[in-house]
Amino acid sequence: MSRREIVKSDLAERGAVDAVRDYVASGAWKPGEAIRQIPLAKELAVSRLQIREALRILEAEQMVEYKKNRGYFVAKFSLDELEKIYKVLKILELESIDDIVNNVEDYDIESLEEMNNLFLKSIGSKDPKYMSKINREFHFRIIDLSLHEAIKSIYRNLWFVSERYRIRHFVNEQNQKTSYREHLVILEAMRERRVASLRDAIVEHRSHAEPRLREEMWQPLDRI
Repeated sequence: MSRREIVKSDLAERGAVDAVRDYVASGAWKPGEAIRQIPLAKELAVSRLQIREALRILEAEQMVEYKKNRGYFVAKFSLDELEKIYKVLKILELESIDDIVNNVEDYDIESLEEMNNLFLKSIGSKDPKYMSKINREFHFRIIDLSLHEAIKSIYRNLWFVSERYRIRHFVNEQNQKTSYREHLVILEAMRERRVASLRDAIVEHRSHAEPRLREEMWQPLDRI
């Protein structure tokens, strides 16, 4: 295989990884659902080998799971596992606060404000998947200010594996409004470059999301 063919194959595989990750994160595929590799390969215009490699990568990220003699399935999480994921996300955010305050620039805050304004315009739109995507990009933009690549990588992986459950949070319009207001508080703390205020804002933001997880995770995704 030539170097050009290797590069093309790698790009196709990364595209397959991103596509499958999006299917799982968005809730298009349900927890426990079998992944049909042949139709998926045709849909994405890649080989079955590239699909298998993509699934192995996502298995390592715990987005899919392999069952011997049965194939790959969308991973399912217990309430206990999800609560632990949420707690680790909060820990990673709190560990990054000094970096966030020290590295944030005015253009970062402007970008975050634009995202939050999009979020505001979507309140009541009955599109929780879109709102969850904006919320994800908002938090990713903040964690990207960390100087630690490991923190950013772990944060993103944990966020993606729990995204399909987080979508349920944005079905409720009151939750949408609460998230918007709390984003404003986070932005103000970042604008003032105040570590203590940002820490309080993140803790407050997480304190509202975590308790509702127990109630929301059982809502069927086919209602969204």
